[in-house]
Amino acid sequence: MLKESVTIKEVVDFLNDALHTDSKAITELFIPHVNCNKELAYHKTIECYPDGNGGTLFGVLGLLCGIFGIYPFESRVISVNISPLEIRGTHVSNSQNKIDSFYEMKYENGKAVKKSITVKETIDILNSALLADQTAVTELFFDRKKCNVYMANHETIQCGMIKDEYYVGVLGLLNGMFGIDENGYGAIMMVIEEGKITKFKKVKEGI
Repeated sequence: MLKESVTIKEVVDFLNDALHTDSKAITELFIPHVNCNKELAYHKTIECYPDGNGGTLFGVLGLLCGIFGIYPFESRVISVNISPLEIRGTHVSNSQNKIDSFYEMKYENGKAVKKSITVKETIDILNSALLADQTAVTELFFDRKKCNVYMANHETIQCGMIKDEYYVGVLGLLNGMFGIDENGYGAIMMVIEEGKITKFKKVKEGI
């Protein structure tokens, strides 16, 4: 069943469920970032991050925070616990991390945080990000990660198959937050023209 709206707590619970289902795929979706332009970097709510070399990075967490209406560089609506990745006791570089959990930030001083978000509000933010930097948004949403069969069979997350392997992307994850319709489809789709995303819209009206 498709939901008209979801709360921060519901999103955090959903992300932790997804993390429990396939921590590697979710970590790989959230940890990498793509370079973005100054227009997206100064978006009114989406949170982007300095890359240390004078540029700015855009990722899934900053996008989710932006949907809930937090202002950049003040606070995050959703944050993550990240720990060094350990594989069977073998030492691994600190540059390789995994997400342990998602949690809701505690915010004060009346920051502009929405208690819940609708499908339309999510689409509006996605399209505003697209208008600011089409290349960065396309790159982020086209970057799909290999996932396990449990993720592929998740109750609501939309996954695909390429050459007998399962993959999940940002749109499939976002759709998972709002559930599925009677035919198993999510609420949001992207329109692609000449290899770039040109628009996000509802799969069908009435949501």
